[in-house]
Amino acid sequence: LISESGERSLITSRGANRRLEASDVSEDSWSVGMLVLTGYSFSSPESAPAACAFMAEARRRELPVALDPASARLFGAHPGAARFRAWTAGARWLFPSSAEARALAGCESDATAASELLRSYGGVVVTQGAGGCLVASSEGREPLAVPPSRPARVVDTTGAGDAFVAGFLHAWLGGARPEEAARRGNEVAAQALAVEGGRPLSANR
Repeated sequence: LISESGERSLITSRGANRRLEASDVSEDSWSVGMLVLTGYSFSSPESAPAACAFMAEARRRELPVALDPASARLFGAHPGAARFRAWTAGARWLFPSSAEARALAGCESDATAASELLRSYGGVVVTQGAGGCLVASSEGREPLAVPPSRPARVVDTTGAGDAFVAGFLHAWLGGARPEEAARRGNEVAAQALAVEGGRPLSANR
């Protein structure tokens, strides 16, 4: 549901995703540079065991993992913040929104939450909507604010977070430093904000 200002509200139906099993991923599927998971995979008793199995297999293969928590509401119900952090500890990157970061860390500010979450993850990027993002990494640097790349007009926020993660990871896997990757993520997110729908590259073709 898209408002006149471009903000979207989401009505979810997990469907077959609630029945995710570890056997759904074949051996050939592991020939990748990174495993990316969302909090929804951990959100139900039916799918959580498979998501945890994927985390364990990635650790065994020394494959970096990126996580998008997906919704702050998950941490007030199943699986809860403590359990989610225990299940996903060791992931290379966590991409929470401001609300998700604070819920996961039990903190009142984004910067404090990012620093606290570094106890569980190798790097944390707190997305802040129109404010850009905050990047914290295990190298010990203070959280760094990266300003947004503003679109001319916000048409539809659908997919902006996913676009940010895609832009960030593509740049980081290509050798960019975290703050450079964050700037690229902001640029790709801005493209998503400026078009209708969740597939900005397809919309521009």
